[in-house]
Amino acid sequence: MITIEMTESEAHLFNGYLQAIDFTESGRTASITVPLSATYFPQDKTKYQKGGAQLTDEFFRKSVIDCLSFYSAVGNYIDWQRPKDLERAGRDFWLTRNFRATGLWASDVRDKSVLEKLQKIAFSYGSVTPYFKKEPSKC
Repeated sequence: MITIEMTESEAHLFNGYLQAIDFTESGRTASITVPLSATYFPQDKTKYQKGGAQLTDEFFRKSVIDCLSFYSAVGNYIDWQRPKDLERAGRDFWLTRNFRATGLWASDVRDKSVLEKLQKIAFSYGSVTPYFKKEPSKC
């Protein structure tokens, strides 16, 4: 098995993506922080849970792949130096690809053609539905 370790920048983007999933699926509006170890070591997914439910391995893996691909695709358009911009990019990616919001990049991107490119890239990944592991029944 080949293991790819995320860079710190990639991990911040992925954390923002997971925060957006948490917001859209649980309705929590408080800012959460997903420990970087959860992104550096995908086997430690217990750090990210929704109401006690853990993301399925398949969905978590696809999310990592999509975020790394997105990170590469938009690298020329986003300031990768500031963690908060990276996390925002991850949140914007989740929200935009799932048609939950559009134009989220507008406050940071002044060039309309760049904004359109970012949105087109995010939309190109298609909409996804997160899957969570079922809790064992307590009979």
